[in-house]
Amino acid sequence: MVNICSKQWTNINNELNAKIISELHYEEVIFPDPINTNDWIWEVDGVTWVFKAKQHIWQNLVIDSDSITRNGKPNINSAELITDIAKSIRLDDIILGNLIEEIQQTLYADLIAYQHRNSYSLAQLTVLSGIALQAILKGHPKAIANKGRLGWGVNELARYAPEAAQSFQLHYLAIDKSLTQIGIELPLPLDKESRSEPVNTQALLLAQLMSTADKNRLLDKLNQHGMKSDEYWIIPIHPWQFSQFIVPQFTALFANNSLIDLGVTGDFYQAQQSIRTLSNLTSPTKNDIKLPITILNTSCYRGIPGKYITSGAVLSKTINQLCQQDEFLTQCNLQVLQEWAGIHVPQTTQMRIPGTPYRYNEMLGVIFRQSPAALLQSGQQDKLAAALMQTDNQGNSFIAAYIKDSKLDVQTWLTRLFDCTVIPLYHLMCQYGIALVSHGQNLTILFEDNIPTGLAIKDFHGDLRLVDQEFEELNIFPAHIKKTLTRLPANYLLHDLYTGNFVTVLRFVSPYLQAEMGYSETEFYQLLNARIRHYQAQFPTLKERFELFDLLAPTMEKICINRVRFKVGYQDTSERLLPELGTPIANPLFREQEQHYSIK
Repeated sequence: MVNICSKQWTNINNELNAKIISELHYEEVIFPDPINTNDWIWEVDGVTWVFKAKQHIWQNLVIDSDSITRNGKPNINSAELITDIAKSIRLDDIILGNLIEEIQQTLYADLIAYQHRNSYSLAQLTVLSGIALQAILKGHPKAIANKGRLGWGVNELARYAPEAAQSFQLHYLAIDKSLTQIGIELPLPLDKESRSEPVNTQALLLAQLMSTADKNRLLDKLNQHGMKSDEYWIIPIHPWQFSQFIVPQFTALFANNSLIDLGVTGDFYQAQQSIRTLSNLTSPTKNDIKLPITILNTSCYRGIPGKYITSGAVLSKTINQLCQQDEFLTQCNLQVLQEWAGIHVPQTTQMRIPGTPYRYNEMLGVIFRQSPAALLQSGQQDKLAAALMQTDNQGNSFIAAYIKDSKLDVQTWLTRLFDCTVIPLYHLMCQYGIALVSHGQNLTILFEDNIPTGLAIKDFHGDLRLVDQEFEELNIFPAHIKKTLTRLPANYLLHDLYTGNFVTVLRFVSPYLQAEMGYSETEFYQLLNARIRHYQAQFPTLKERFELFDLLAPTMEKICINRVRFKVGYQDTSERLLPELGTPIANPLFREQEQHYSIK
C-alpha cells in the first residue's frame, strides 16, 4: 500500500471532481448554471455545488478544482459527488455501487501517479524518455473513471500498473499450433522478397523477448516434455493473466499437452498507459508486447480479439509501404510502428457460444509491435500525444514547456505540430479512405529539440477502419483483409480524427496555451483551419473527398463515452459498448466568412 497523505488525497479528489463535473456537463448529464462570468452553481435534491470555472471554445468548463464546495464545504470526496449525480439522473443503485468502486480504484491509482510526479521537477518531467513518461501521465482525459482496473487490488497495481513503474518478467507457454489463429508478416529486411534462406519465425519472435541463452533454456524445457518444437508456438503471457485466467480456464488443454507451461523467464518489461502493452526495459529497441489482461478498464475488458489477428500484420505492412511510397506522407514523416506478428488462442468451449461475453474469447494471445525507440534517430525523442495535455502537480503544462524550450514562437511550433500530426492523418482519410482512432495513446509524436518533426501510428488490430465506399485506393488491401475490417460511412469515419484527436486531445491542450502563453483558443483553431485549408489547396483533385470528410463544417456530432456506462451498467455483453451521441456542437474550426473548399 502506498503512503496515503491527507493533503494529496484531498488534491486528487478535488481534481477528479473538477473533471467529473466538466465532462458530465459536456456530455449533457448534469447542467450547472452560471452565476456570473466565473462562478457556477449546480443544485440537486437540496444540495448545492458551487465552483469557479471558465467556459471555453468547445463549451466545456475548465474548473478551478480548489474552488469546489458542496453546501459551502470544500474538499469533498469524489464518491459523494457521484452519489449526488446519481440522484439527479436517477441512476440504478447497482450501477451506482459499481461506479463508486471504479471511482475509488481510479483515485487510488491517481494517488500513486501523483506521488510519482512529485519526485520530478517540470524540467525533468518534460525530458523523460517515452517509456518513463508512461508512468506519470494522467490517463484518458474524458473517462471519469479512467483507472478503474476492476479485478485488480493494491498488490496488482503496485506490480503491474503503469504509474507504479515496476519491471517484471513474463510467463511463457508452448501452444499447439493447430489451436491458434495467426497473422505474421516478417518485417523488412526479413520478408520473403529479400531473404535468401528460410527464416525461423519462432526464433525471430523469441529474439524480441529474451536473450539467446534464455531462448535455449526455454526450448530445452519444451524438448524435455517430449514435444516437437516445430508443432508449437511459444508465446508470452502476462503473469497475472496466467494465474488468474489461463490456468483455470484452459486446464483441459494443459491436461492433454496442447498447452505446456514453460515458466517465467526473459527480458524485463514495464506497463504502458494502456496496461496491456508492455515496453521492453532490458532492450528498449526490441518490440513492445501487447497481452490480454481480463480486467475492466474505462470502456471495456482489456483482452485481444481474435477477429483482427489474421489481418493486423498485413494491415501494418501495407500501411507502412503506403507511407513510404506516398511522397506527401514521406514529407510529413509519417511512420508506422509495425505490428508484424499476432497469435490468438480461443477458449474452445466459449467460442461455440454465440452470445457469450466477449471477454471470454479474448483471454489468450499476443501482438508484437515495433517500439518507438527503434525508430529514433540521433537527437530524437518520442512522446505520446497524451503528453501534450499533461501537467505537473502544480498545474504547469508540458506543452507550454516544450514550446518555450524549443525557442520557437507559439504559432510556428503549432504549425509544425499540426503539419506532422493532423495533416497526414487527414491525408490518409481523404486520399485512401483509411482512418485510425487518433487519441493520445495511439499517436506517438517524434521530437527534435522539443519541436514536433514526425508521427508514428499504431494499433492496426482493431483501431483501423475504412470508408464504406469503394475508393479505388483501397485496392491496396487484399479482398479477404477488407472483409475483416470495420467499414463506416464517411461522417462516422471522420470522428476517428475529429473526436479522437480534436475533442480528446486538442480540446484539453488549447486552454493551457491561452492561460500560460496568451495564445487564444480562437487563434489556435483558426491556425488549425488554415493548415487544413493549406493542405487542401495542394490536392485540388480531392475536392469531393474534402466535402465528404468535412472537418470544417459549422457543427459536428458530439460523442459521449461516460453516458454509456450510466445506461448499460456493468453487466457482461457479447460485444464491446458503443458511445452515445449528444447535441451537435459548434465546430471551433468553422470560419463563417470562408466558403468551403474554394480551392485555387
